[in-house]
Amino acid sequence: MRHRGSQSPGHQTQCASSSGHRCSLARKLIKDLAPSVIVAVACHRDLTDGVRDAWMVPVYAVLNERPKGPCFETVVSKKTIEFAILKFKSKR
Repeated sequence: MRHRGSQSPGHQTQCASSSGHRCSLARKLIKDLAPSVIVAVACHRDLTDGVRDAWMVPVYAVLNERPKGPCFETVVSKKTIEFAILKFKSKR
């Protein structure tokens, strides 16, 4: 698990990650950090389960890219994450 506050210009965000099929850790992070919004990145099944588990918080769900097959060495576009953060910030 990684957890840090972001100091990037224009984005005051708190970031946490839970890698690979760690839904219980993700649920713990949500409980401990009590975020007002979530940008979630995962494979289809994990993302679906995570959105259901976090029903009480607005979630922007991002399917990761899987160039080497399902849930193996996945990637996500930085621009997609920035778009999600800006989307939520514009509603605040």
